[in-house]
Amino acid sequence: MPNPLENKRIVLGVTGSIAAYKAIDLASKLKQANAQVDVILTESALKFVSTLSFQSVTGSKAFTDAYKAKYNSTPSYHSAGGYAQGLILQKAIEDADSVDPVKVVAALDKLKLMTFYGVVQFSTDAKTHGKQIGHAMALMQWQKDATGKLASQVIWPFESQSADAQIRK
Repeated sequence: MPNPLENKRIVLGVTGSIAAYKAIDLASKLKQANAQVDVILTESALKFVSTLSFQSVTGSKAFTDAYKAKYNSTPSYHSAGGYAQGLILQKAIEDADSVDPVKVVAALDKLKLMTFYGVVQFSTDAKTHGKQIGHAMALMQWQKDATGKLASQVIWPFESQSADAQIRK
C-alpha cells in the first residue's frame, strides 16, 4: 500500500495549550512517515514547548527560529498565514510545472489542500472565480482533561476532532 505522506510537505502550526506537547509526537510520527515537516510555533506555544524539541524529531529548524532571527520577534497568526499562502503558491507552481500565470491559475483551480488553517480550495464558478471556498475555521472548546486542567480541544471539523463538544446544562 502506498504511503500517502511520502514526500508530502506538512506545515504544523502549534499554539499555546497543553496540546503543544502532543504536537511534538505528531511531528515525529509525520517525519517517520517520510513527510517533510515545517513547524510554526506561536509565542504562546513557546511557553509550553521549545523549537529544539521539534528540531530534534523533524531534523529541521522550526519556521519560528528563522522568523525570529530575521524579524526579532515570534511569528503572529498573520505571519503564519503569509507562510501558508507562500506554500499554496509553491504547490500551484509545482503542479503547473510552470510559472506561467495561466497555468498557475489552472493549477489553483484544481487545488484542494489541507493546511493548518483548514482546507484551501478555490471557486471555479464564473461569478466567484478564485474565492476561497474550502476553508472553514476549526471550532475549539476549552474542556477539562483527565487531571482537571483546562485544555483546548478541536470539536469541529469532525475529521480533525480531538474531543466531542460538551454542552453545559
